[in-house]
Amino acid sequence: MSLELGVALECRIYVSGLEWPLVIDGAHVQWVSGQSVGLAFFRISQAEQQRLDEVIANLQSHLE
Repeated sequence: MSLELGVALECRIYVSGLEWPLVIDGAHVQWVSGQSVGLAFFRISQAEQQRLDEVIANLQSHLE
């Protein structure tokens, strides 16, 4: 899939250990480099933000 800067999209992030994917209702493509992209989330429910925060905290704890 080809993405361009500024494209708005909705995405699902499947994380091992979660029963269902994280749902991001709105994200903008911020940068593109080869086959990598950066996203800025601009619309995410409070419940999904909390789930995302937990996933990030779990990842950080494994890096320490």
